[in-house]
Amino acid sequence: VRYHTPAADLYRRRLQARSEGREIEPLPSELRRVPLPPPSRCSSGSSLSTSSRRPVWTPDAEAPRCQLCRRDFSFFVRRHHCRKCGRCICAECSPGESMRPLFDLGYEAPCRHCKVCSPPAARVISGLAAS
Repeated sequence: VRYHTPAADLYRRRLQARSEGREIEPLPSELRRVPLPPPSRCSSGSSLSTSSRRPVWTPDAEAPRCQLCRRDFSFFVRRHHCRKCGRCICAECSPGESMRPLFDLGYEAPCRHCKVCSPPAARVISGLAAS
């Protein structure tokens, strides 16, 4: 399994540079810390808890390809955002069967999750962490 996240990409670049006897400086976008958004409100108007904030979406300009499988986005490979983590993903990395409401984030209708955040994957990951 190969992970395609900004952190994993930076780690791979640093390992490659280190094996070549050089160091790399992180890009400005890698140094940037995105502030948390203000608390969201659910349909009843009550404020959601701080642990249930919607993620900051990766700006389209910073994701020319799927952040999981690395396919380039095009007219036919459309860009979507995972409602749980904010990654830019393609349709194959957010299959329709993983679409579920996210009541804790204020999404009452089924919405897109990436494969990493989909409920079955989340259960497997939490099960591995518990063992």
